[in-house]
Amino acid sequence: RVDSEVMLGTLFMSHWQHTEDPGEADAIIVNTCGFIDAAKQESIDTILRYADAKEAGLVDKVYVTGCLSERYKPELEKEIPNVDGYFGTRDLPRLLKTLKADYKHELVGERLLTTPHHYSYFKIAEGCDRPCSFCAIPLMRGKHVSRSMEDLVKEALEEGAYAVIYKPFDIDRVIALIEELLHQKILILVVDANFSDRETLKAILEDKGYRVATTKDGAEAIQMVKTRHYDIIFLEARLPDTDGVA
Repeated sequence: RVDSEVMLGTLFMSHWQHTEDPGEADAIIVNTCGFIDAAKQESIDTILRYADAKEAGLVDKVYVTGCLSERYKPELEKEIPNVDGYFGTRDLPRLLKTLKADYKHELVGERLLTTPHHYSYFKIAEGCDRPCSFCAIPLMRGKHVSRSMEDLVKEALEEGAYAVIYKPFDIDRVIALIEELLHQKILILVVDANFSDRETLKAILEDKGYRVATTKDGAEAIQMVKTRHYDIIFLEARLPDTDGVA
């Protein structure tokens, strides 16, 4: 999802427009997954659907990028030859050149969000250094690379985070931020995998008169914010060589 949003953002800065209607598009870009069988099949089915649409004259150009294309490019070129180009996970500059879009290093990372306004995905690292026989991540995504703390904090604030608070919590800072935002007793969601941190923060906030919900799981948190409004969310993010950031 994040890779697609970065691609969309970079193309948008090069004056391309995004559409949900394939019939309006000058080019179809299929960003694939090649990790699990179900995702592979979904990617192949999508490629075939648009390749058939191209053969029928319904779309002009079809390009394939992402993990499946990185891992199986020769096989895909052989089996589905009417795709206009296959690109790997590190081929964004080449894809942009093919689309006659300007590749500007300083614009890479700009995202065009495709999620509802109340959440977005956040990538903190890429790849893996462990060559496990059952896993293809290093083949598709390369060696493990962590993003810097500075880049992550900058992106979080740009994408809508109100503030970054480092652990261990400065509870006075936490309360000051809440009161700075809203003066009424509000509903707060604490998302933290650490039971002690999660429950301690909940107890302190409830003692101050705030209503607090908690979860240890990010996926559950997404479902929670889809079904109920929360005024403030404290989201814990663990980063290499740190005790965590919220």
